[in-house]
Amino acid sequence: MRSRLALCLVALSFLFEAGSGCQGDAIEIVSPSAGAEIRENTVPVQINIQPEAVQPGSMVATLNGVPLPLSGGPRSFTAVVNADFPLREENLLSVGALYTNGVGIRIEQSFRYAPPEKP
Repeated sequence: MRSRLALCLVALSFLFEAGSGCQGDAIEIVSPSAGAEIRENTVPVQINIQPEAVQPGSMVATLNGVPLPLSGGPRSFTAVVNADFPLREENLLSVGALYTNGVGIRIEQSFRYAPPEKP
């Protein structure tokens, strides 16, 4: 099962690389913001989409290459990442989807994680 998921993610990544942002900002990573340094025990993730521009169910999010389960919809999706794997000091959040015309889109945003010091 994991090998199928990995294979699907690789195949989708090639499709997303071929895509262009011709339909505007259909996907937006709201949080964490680009370049942010998170100093909390958890990292809140929020992704907004324009559902009229994106095929339903086509969105895939990863954190450092690990699939990130999202909840919510149809415009706003969220997740909370706990202070362990897959978090690293330097992180890359990647979100991909298919436009309604079948063209792929992928956006990425990096952020830093510096957990709070223990007393």
